[in-house]
Amino acid sequence: MVSKATVEAHHQLCIFTMRRSGVLHDGYTTNWVWRNAQTLEETGRMAMRVSASAVHLSYRLRWGMGDWESISDTIFLSITQPEKGGVRWWFECPGCHARRAKLYLSTYFRCRSCLGLCYSSQLEHTRDRDLRRFFKRRQSLGVFGGICEPFPAKPKWMRWATYHQLHAQDCRDITRIDAHTIKLLERVGEIY
Repeated sequence: MVSKATVEAHHQLCIFTMRRSGVLHDGYTTNWVWRNAQTLEETGRMAMRVSASAVHLSYRLRWGMGDWESISDTIFLSITQPEKGGVRWWFECPGCHARRAKLYLSTYFRCRSCLGLCYSSQLEHTRDRDLRRFFKRRQSLGVFGGICEPFPAKPKWMRWATYHQLHAQDCRDITRIDAHTIKLLERVGEIY
């Protein structure tokens, strides 16, 4: 089975993070190193220089044990003005020229559409997605137990309408998870 590439498996540039960090001003320069998450081995390094209308990148990459490749890339910036004032910065994807908040590194930085990337959750089986959503909701309410744990009491800070909505979602997810489990057990019963 061939699996699509995911955004989580790619290095990214995020315009919102750059804006919050205060790097989007003319003349700003920085360097950083990419490392393999498991081995901590260096997989690339990049120098970034920001001008008034673009981000200039110079980086070196190595795929696997291959040779280092030096790449220069310029990503233009654009600004929009929301209705309520202020400015919003965007990258202009060098591949499709669309405004994007995030660009991902293949050999060059491009948007998710140009690289054909998807989110890892899009590749999950519905059972796994239901379980992830179930446990995420429970953890947000301070419960870290299993699926058999009762739904927690309402936190003091939460509105009753929100609590009832979360409880209803929890019940729907448990029903779906139970249905997936029954199907799985039926398949296992057919095998034996």
